[in-house]
Parts: sequence; C-alpha cells; structure tokens
Amino acid sequence: MGDRAYYRPSTDELNMPTIEAFTSEAFYYSTFFHEMVHSTGAEKRLGRDMTGTRNGGGTGNYAFEELIAELGAVFLCSESGILFHTKENSAKYLKSWNNHLIDELSDDNRFFLKASAQAQKATNHILSRETENKEASESSKKEIPKPVEKPVEKPVAKKREKSKTKQLELFDGLNGIAKNKKKIVVKKVIRKRVAKPIAKAKIVIAKPNLNKNTLAYKMANKPTNVAYFKIQDKAISDFLGQIEKKEKESIVISLTGGQGSMKTRMCFQFMNAFAQNYKVGHASIEEHPESSLYYDKAEEYLNAKALQNIEAPEIKSVADLNKLIVSNDIIIIDSFSKMQEMQKGFEVDKDLRKKYNGKLFIVIFQQTTDGKMRGGSKSQFDADVVLFTEKKSDYRENYIFADKNRYQNKPLDTLKFNIFNKKLVPVQAENRTESKTKKKLSFTVN
Repeated sequence: MGDRAYYRPSTDELNMPTIEAFTSEAFYYSTFFHEMVHSTGAEKRLGRDMTGTRNGGGTGNYAFEELIAELGAVFLCSESGILFHTKENSAKYLKSWNNHLIDELSDDNRFFLKASAQAQKATNHILSRETENKEASESSKKEIPKPVEKPVEKPVAKKREKSKTKQLELFDGLNGIAKNKKKIVVKKVIRKRVAKPIAKAKIVIAKPNLNKNTLAYKMANKPTNVAYFKIQDKAISDFLGQIEKKEKESIVISLTGGQGSMKTRMCFQFMNAFAQNYKVGHASIEEHPESSLYYDKAEEYLNAKALQNIEAPEIKSVADLNKLIVSNDIIIIDSFSKMQEMQKGFEVDKDLRKKYNGKLFIVIFQQTTDGKMRGGSKSQFDADVVLFTEKKSDYRENYIFADKNRYQNKPLDTLKFNIFNKKLVPVQAENRTESKTKKKLSFTVN
C-alpha cells in the first residue's frame, strides 16, 4: 500500500498503491505489470542478478533490469488487451535512462535484444507458459505402442513314402510303425510372426446441433452487411473510426476532462457531425438548454440542418432522459455525475448500453483537479470508446485523444483532435521535430 509502487528483492515483496491513486486503470495495470516482471528475477523464479542499484552499486546491471521490466510490461499489456499509453508511460520512463542505454548499446550491440529475450521469458513465467510447453513436450515424447504380434502356426501336411505294405491301423500308434517298419517323413512346423491388424476407429458423425448459442451457429449465420454510423465531418470520422450501429445493445463513447478543457464544445462538434444524418438528443444537465451560454455555442457550432435534427429538452428525471433516448438515434449526456444525482447507482453499462438497442451515447465525465472521476471511474471505462481532453495553457491548443477505441484500426497515440481548430493534429510532424534533438543509435546483430 502507500503511494509507491516497488518490488523489494531482499524480502520478495511487491507493493502497489490503490487503483484510485492512478489517473486510469490502464496506468495502474501497466505499473503493476512492470513490478511483476521485476519479481520474476528472484532466485527461486528466473534467478536474474537483482543486486544492481541506481547509483551503480552491486554486481547487477540496474539499467538492464529496468529495461527488462518495462519491455515485459509492454508484452503483458498487449496480452491483456490494454493500450500501453506510450506518451504517458514507456517512452517517458525510458527517456530518463536514454544516456545510460546509449552507453550500454555502445558496449554491447545485443543489449536490447538480450533484454527483450529476458522480458519475454518473464512474461511466459507470469502466464505459466513454461509449464504448458513442458507438458506438451513430454506428451509428444511418449512412445506409440507397437502392434501386438501373435505367432500363428501354419501346419504342413505329412508326406509318406510309397509302399506296398498294408495301411497302418488307425490306433496302432508307434507300435504299428515299428511292426511295419514304415518310414514317415515329417516336415517341421514353420512358425511365422504375423502382425495383428489394428482395427480402425469408427468415426461417429454427430447429428447437427441446433443450439443457436454456439459460436459455430452464430458465425454461420452472422449478418453479411454490417451497418456503421455515417459521420459527415471527415476529421471527426477519421478520429473516431467506423462506429458500428448494433442491432442489439448500443455503443457508448465517454469523454472525460477537467474544468475549462472545452469538453462541452467538443460535444457540440459531435452533435453537428452526427445531426447531418441522424436525430440527436442533447441531455444538457450541467448547462441549461435555454441559457444564453447554450445558445452561443449552438450558434457557433451547429449549422441549419443540425438545428432541425437536434432536440434539447430540459431533463429533470430519468423518465425525461428515457423519453429523449427513445425518440433519437444519438444521445449526448452532460454529465454522468448529474445523472447519478437523479438516480443513485446509475451506470453506463446496465442503464444505457444494455438497456437500449441501436443507439449511440456520448457521455461526459467530470474530472477533478487531482485526476479522479466524479461518480467513479468504473462506468467511464465500461465505454466502447474512452476519450480524454488535454488542457493546455493556451486554450487554442486543447485537444482530445483516445485511451481506448474498439473501432479504430490506426495507432491511438497518433490521433489527436484540436478542439479549437476543429481538425486533427499532425502528430507525425511533431515526432520528427523531437527526433532531431535525440542521439541516433546504430547497431548490428551478428
């Protein structure tokens, strides 16, 4: 507990602050994974040298261990389906080690590859893949029993020499042979090993299972034409991606920001973009829909067609909200904390997404100065698309970015939408400017 995240090798102790101390669940788990990778270096686990210190003490390489932990955290985030926020986490953390890493790479051009291999080994240990691979290897070595061979006697008829003597009596036996001095030639019995054929297993063809809940049935009967929401504004469309219009349940987009971060103005831009093709309902609870402030924003951001397709009644109860949702395709709720005041226990998942079919909800979450969400962060991360505002000293530079988006196939850390300029920020151009100040690394792998 406490306010520090660390792993202490001497006592084999891993400490994590509570999740409320982090700005998001993704940040919490990426930090947790970092410390978990450190813990795999213990002697009783993978046995890495953990004696190195930040100031160069001990026999271990402290920078090498930190690189292993950070790469391992990236791998575990990927396995868990968590976006590893490069700007806030890995790059920022490793930047403090930049000069030291350059020195290490100069001494050993396989330094990074070695760390990556150790990080993958730690990841496999945490996910218990070592045990699975071992069991699979042992099972593959088991010998297949050989076919059972059973000796089969093949009798050969006895041949007798032709003689003019009388035929032996049936029951004379050896005495009869002796009396008649009959010579009998007997061939030896030849025993030949014949492999017993192994019976082929009967293939039983099961009757078709008509259980419509199986994935096989659903895949065979999935809709061929998937419907997507049409977004008129190209910049907003590129930022959000292809948002599915579900037949069952609905889609939720959360937008979180602090005071003065222009999240309400961003919602007006969303309203204008969607209102070109759909009916939009605005539950403006924070700002009264008949106030001069509201009218000023409507005049600035909404065109004539949008004004005809947007409904903005006064919302005083959950019943008012339900009426607005039923009569519209897109619903903007400002804000989630106000809805919780109207109905205790109000949640995004059960009261919006799963309650209605074919809708798209955009819900604003208020963020306090210490980074916490009013009303809790659970519902915020239940959304299909999780957006945040970034507030700058110059409000004209404020932008929104996605921490999670199930419908975007582009890297999320390359997408920023400037609220004031109403367009995407050229992130790649910024990266090229920053790269000029960094030392260029070059190494080969033998």
